[in-house]
Amino acid sequence: MSKISQSATRKKLQEFVKLTNVSPFIQIRKILWIITCGWFFFIAYAIAALFMCLTIVYIPLGLKAFEFAIFAFMPIGKEPQLISEEKLIEKYKAESRGRIKKKPRPWELPNHPYTLIGNLIWAFFIGWAIAIMHVVFGILQALTIIGIGNAGQSFLLSLFAVWPFGREIKTVELETKPTNDNNRPEGGTARV
Repeated sequence: MSKISQSATRKKLQEFVKLTNVSPFIQIRKILWIITCGWFFFIAYAIAALFMCLTIVYIPLGLKAFEFAIFAFMPIGKEPQLISEEKLIEKYKAESRGRIKKKPRPWELPNHPYTLIGNLIWAFFIGWAIAIMHVVFGILQALTIIGIGNAGQSFLLSLFAVWPFGREIKTVELETKPTNDNNRPEGGTARV
């Protein structure tokens, strides 16, 4: 396939995914996600979180992994983002009316040794298996036409599954309108 046709195909696929971000398609995508893989990933992350909590040292990361279980059950309209130390400090300042009363916890910071060791242990024992499951379910989702958007989400989650700690889950607005010739949205986003 030539580079131009690959680019055109990718653009058409992105436009199609934007069209599936509107009602009733978004509800169908959510139901499809839960039925095909959401429950499975919820259980996988919850079991992994339970084992991390049993180590006692990694209870904070185990509790964070329970958050990932809820996220994996229904990730449409959400995405994991790296936690910025500056934003964390600003958040703590806002909570304490200008004075920082507490420091960011080690497992909240992506570059802290505690988080790095937790990510290494996670990747070695659990992350690689969950990442492979995300890829397999992504391929299965792509086989259904309406599940193409879910497949993209599953492939993104496969990267997240390998190195999850030091991230927070944020709600995002899904684009619903095709772009014009200047690659600018013609308008419209969907809250999920």
